[in-house]
Amino acid sequence: MSTQTTPSSFWKAVRNNVKLQRKTPAISPANRSQILPLSLGQQRLWQLEQLQVHNTVHNLRAAFRLQGELDVAVLEQSLQAIVQRHEILRTEFPARGTQASQFILPELPLSLPLISLEHLSPAEQEQAVIDYAQAENQAPFSLEYAPLLRVKLLRLSATEHVLLRTTHHMVYDMWSDSVFMRELAVLYRDFLLDQPCSLPALAIQYADFAAFQQQHLDTQTLLAYWQQQLAGHLPPLQLPIDRTAHSGYQGETEYYLLSPELTQKLTQFSLQQGTSLFVVLLGAFKVLLYQYTQQEDMLLCSPVAGRYQVETKKLIGFFNNLLLLRTDLSNDPSFSELLVRIGQVTLDATTHQDLPLQALSDSLNIPANLLSRAMFTLQNVPSLPQKMADVAITRLDIEEGIANFDLSLSVREKDDGLITIARYKAELFDRSTIQQLLSRFAAVLAQLVDEPQTRLSQLPRYDYQQIAIAQATYIAPVTELEKTVAEVWQDVLQTQQIGLYDDFFSVGGSSLAMLQVSTQLEQRLKRSCAIVELFKQATVSAMANYLANSEHAPETSLDIDDVKQRANRRRNALSQQKHLKSRRPL
Repeated sequence: MSTQTTPSSFWKAVRNNVKLQRKTPAISPANRSQILPLSLGQQRLWQLEQLQVHNTVHNLRAAFRLQGELDVAVLEQSLQAIVQRHEILRTEFPARGTQASQFILPELPLSLPLISLEHLSPAEQEQAVIDYAQAENQAPFSLEYAPLLRVKLLRLSATEHVLLRTTHHMVYDMWSDSVFMRELAVLYRDFLLDQPCSLPALAIQYADFAAFQQQHLDTQTLLAYWQQQLAGHLPPLQLPIDRTAHSGYQGETEYYLLSPELTQKLTQFSLQQGTSLFVVLLGAFKVLLYQYTQQEDMLLCSPVAGRYQVETKKLIGFFNNLLLLRTDLSNDPSFSELLVRIGQVTLDATTHQDLPLQALSDSLNIPANLLSRAMFTLQNVPSLPQKMADVAITRLDIEEGIANFDLSLSVREKDDGLITIARYKAELFDRSTIQQLLSRFAAVLAQLVDEPQTRLSQLPRYDYQQIAIAQATYIAPVTELEKTVAEVWQDVLQTQQIGLYDDFFSVGGSSLAMLQVSTQLEQRLKRSCAIVELFKQATVSAMANYLANSEHAPETSLDIDDVKQRANRRRNALSQQKHLKSRRPL
């Protein structure tokens, strides 16, 4: 099989889809005299945050080793310039009843605390870096007050520092990291040379994108595609778990490095098959899961950057989305045949990527447990700069201890080959199970690259046992409202029977599922349901009782004058803070 030298049909289709997407109107500055809307992704994230105010699962953390003669004052000046340059880092999201508002502060001081670890041994320093990074990540943000960004500098020696950066997902995503660090490198060089900022001015800001999205998103066309793609029964993805648990987000991580030889083979094989490396890796992952479960209808999530509009590529903000990729593995396909199926699904899903996953799940009533089961990622965001003037930059991998999905498999490039990273919920899987899964993933990749005509039936099957969840004693709902609540729970959780006193989180509920419960109850009852209060009602009985007592409670809505008054108070407070800081003795 010879390697193709011309663009494959897959990539031609990708380019055509991108061209079609870019025919949408250009993003222009929004009217700043009105209340600025949140993006659809931000709206859903804000609702989730209202359920667990001190939850840190949406904190995004990074640590960078800085080696060389570092000017700390210039670094702080550069960080401050980034905050001033990107409005989203000066944005606050105060609650007004059941809605969120946002306003942008004209300026916002950012401090860079400096902590010396020079008195510690090298081993103690490394542990201290981990401890500080984890402590920063576990400290919650308040969406009411900017900045949703924290930085801290750890000094290991005169020529070695570690920069810790923690942000909230409301204002940041993985792509934002590359924007942030590239701009930091440019600004640090400029200010070190006592030159003005050489970065070009930004034509738009994140708030402009959010307003554009609300105005121009063709929801009906997008929904029509997804309704067809996700039609019929959607079976939950089966995974080789070791036990059942209804836990939170405690996670562990395992790594497995693919050899340079296999990495090269995978790249060549993708070209030969006329597809992308992402499709090949995703196909092998689904084949591996099939070897455990023999499941022929597989649905999992995969992230997209959400930045196909050229104006968005230079912005910091929350753009990414999750796509639902459903694959038909029936009729014993060969791996080559399976790649054609997955490639087409991937292309179509990418073309219809603009509808946020949570809005999609609400509209099509997709069970919440399907959305948090598994995720697959090929990390291909722009690379980080290697230097900041004469200071070398290296990203540090520090475990977060958090898993948003039961199992998440990601692949990223390293100098010596591809590395596979499995992040999993520790209460569901044993570490040995994940280690074996990663080893088997490498093995099936090697086999399928060499023998792409291999059919699923020709691959070895692995031991797999579905674990049943013990059922509590059933007590039937009595009143019409109790029956309605129970029916909604059953629909969202895909459970046959929900009793009057069943605990929502003990029968598989989650914050994401509670969002769907709220949406469905509002549709059925024809009135607003305060999701924060619903979250406090753990049983059908308690939730029905709350809904009955709150039926005639007045609703609080957004008021532009109220928002403007709050903005003025915040601006005055920050102005006074800045004035006091300027009067401090040196």
